[in-house]
Amino acid sequence: MSKQSTDFYNEIKQVGKATFIAGLNNSYSGNFSVRISEAGNNILIKRRGAMMGFLKNSDILKITLSPNDKQLKLASTEARIHQAILRNSTARAVLHTHPSYATVLGLEEKEIKPINVESAYYLENIPVLVFDKASASKEMEETLPEYLKKYRVVVIRGHGVFAVGQTLGEALKYTHSAEDAAQIIYLSRMLGFNINKLVRAKYLHFPRLDTPKAFGERE
Repeated sequence: MSKQSTDFYNEIKQVGKATFIAGLNNSYSGNFSVRISEAGNNILIKRRGAMMGFLKNSDILKITLSPNDKQLKLASTEARIHQAILRNSTARAVLHTHPSYATVLGLEEKEIKPINVESAYYLENIPVLVFDKASASKEMEETLPEYLKKYRVVVIRGHGVFAVGQTLGEALKYTHSAEDAAQIIYLSRMLGFNINKLVRAKYLHFPRLDTPKAFGERE
């Protein structure tokens, strides 16, 4: 295995473990995809039924972006959604998780607007999308790429979160920022705070982030 391949596999396993430790996924939920090269047609994706927090090399499949790839039957049930996003956006990595607070707020809200500085720095607004079939559907294949050209994170009502980045680590950062935002909003409401007033607070008015930083970097 080349050094580049080793680096890809190590980051995938690191991110998978982080999603489990942070409670963004349960033992078997969630999936990922990573484009191997900027102009290439090959991606790495989770094998169907693999545990995100305990990935082995054999749990990471190499497939193409073709919707007719014969390996699709072995890949995550949402592989076609990952393919569609990577084919039709500038993202090089896609992370799908099931974070509890973002999912709970998504049951009622049309969007999640962060009221904490850290999340608002990365995510000005998080749309909540509603589908008749909210998992592995053709409708999701057709809709998500367009939204993920404009937004770094979207919530699927009743299901979970899709996030994109230039690396899987970057997609994890945005996922965790979305979950932090949702948790803070949820707890603020439990304490009876006026959320609309907090959203307009001056401490959230700062320049938007234009160029994403590498995995692990802080602003």
